[in-house]
Amino acid sequence: MQKNEAEAYMLKELSLLKWREKATKLACDDAESRVAQCQENVADLEKNLGSEREKIQQNSETVKEMESIYNKHVKRQEVLSQLTVSET
Repeated sequence: MQKNEAEAYMLKELSLLKWREKATKLACDDAESRVAQCQENVADLEKNLGSEREKIQQNSETVKEMESIYNKHVKRQEVLSQLTVSET
């Protein structure tokens, strides 16, 4: 009788271990899926970041060009103002 009880106990333990193995595998598969999705998200974000950095660089260059043009106009205005003052 003890042998039968021991065998029944061992079968239950084996069944429990198999269920735990299945649960662990499912959790592992789920985690791997989430990691893959996160990696895709990171790749997308890095791509967007690169694009935004390019836009910032282009905008910085445009601002520098506009500042240069503005400074030229300011200098011309100063020269014109000096000419007007010296003529009077």
